[in-house]
Amino acid sequence: MLRYKTYSFVALLFIYAGVAWLRNGFQLPVFLYSDETHFFKTTLQFAREPIPSARLLQTYSEVITPLAFIIGGWICRLFDPTIQTLRLYNVALSFLLLTTLLWLNPGPARRFWIVVAGLAISQYYYYCSVYFYTDMTAVAFVMVGLIAYLKRIHWLSGVCLALAISTRQYMVVFPLAILGFELVQAYKQSSHETRVGYLIRYLRFSRWYVAALLTLVGWILFWNGLGPSAEIARQEYDRTQYNLLYSPGFVMYAAACIGAYYVIPEFLIRPHLSFYSDYVKRQPALVLTWLLLICAIIVWFPARQTYNDYFKVAELGLLDRLVMSVGFNNVSKQIVFGGLMLLTVLRFARFNSGLAGWIALVNILMLGKAYVAWDKYLLPTITALWFLTLFDKYWPLVQASIIQQNLKNEVYTTDLSSVEN
Repeated sequence: MLRYKTYSFVALLFIYAGVAWLRNGFQLPVFLYSDETHFFKTTLQFAREPIPSARLLQTYSEVITPLAFIIGGWICRLFDPTIQTLRLYNVALSFLLLTTLLWLNPGPARRFWIVVAGLAISQYYYYCSVYFYTDMTAVAFVMVGLIAYLKRIHWLSGVCLALAISTRQYMVVFPLAILGFELVQAYKQSSHETRVGYLIRYLRFSRWYVAALLTLVGWILFWNGLGPSAEIARQEYDRTQYNLLYSPGFVMYAAACIGAYYVIPEFLIRPHLSFYSDYVKRQPALVLTWLLLICAIIVWFPARQTYNDYFKVAELGLLDRLVMSVGFNNVSKQIVFGGLMLLTVLRFARFNSGLAGWIALVNILMLGKAYVAWDKYLLPTITALWFLTLFDKYWPLVQASIIQQNLKNEVYTTDLSSVEN
């Protein structure tokens, strides 16, 4: 075990060294890339105030919570205040995160490299590693929070998830998913006594995740909104975030992204067709309902990007660009998204999808309220899904394989008994 982890660590080190060489020590591109333009400027503001004033926290020119900029400001004060320094910070976080997953992997090396390949397929793990995007800081806090949760260190998990929310608001997905998953687990206990005991334990540790959720409430009260009010108005967030508008098209696109970046690669890695076919056979009415709902979204609420005076990008994200590049446009593109959404629903909309299912479904539903659609908003969820595949207990496909094998063994034993008789 130690040998393969050592070899895998060296291989990972070579991969990152190769990326560093190709990007000239992360000095390339020499210009600021996309959101780096304003992220870098904001970070320098926080570098001038290592302990930010209330005024700065209320007036900085972003709509996201500020922890990544505060940390970036500290790094700029310790080292050179350049974009290369901040990119190196993200690269270091990315490398440390994968190294942590490697050493936590209880199974064979192949399982770890499956996780690496899965993250590479989504592409945003790479982009958020080599550019100064705040998402890598949020992902790091989320992953430490999940690791602490799996080890039942609930206070640490709650603290890390609170820090994640203070980096990106939509990280509330994770404490919500944990609370929902654990509550359902309590009611799934076989007897009244065990159910009551589980609920008592739930009430004890759930306070840490409720406290993490209250972090967002604190920020909302501080700003009197979802972000600094001037920037919220400038970017026209107030047109969508402060009303009852909800975008089923964004939900479909989010589900399609999980289908493309996780469900299909997972199926190719472990082609367990009966996991899906058995569900269709057992729940035909439910599957038909999902089909009708997806068709309704395609017809009446297709996935279309936000377009206004501030945001003028027509594409929904990398998946949208890929689908259009192979000739799918307009209605045909929406049908592709609908098909991918159906795959995601069949994979996760079931009682035995576990914590992974809760994370995926909460994130998908929450993105219906997003200002814009973007694959990148699913990076923490996709990272968490691939992380959970390291553990048989949290990977339903493995459990399905074990059950199927046990059934085969029972049939085989029965056949032998009948022959002997």
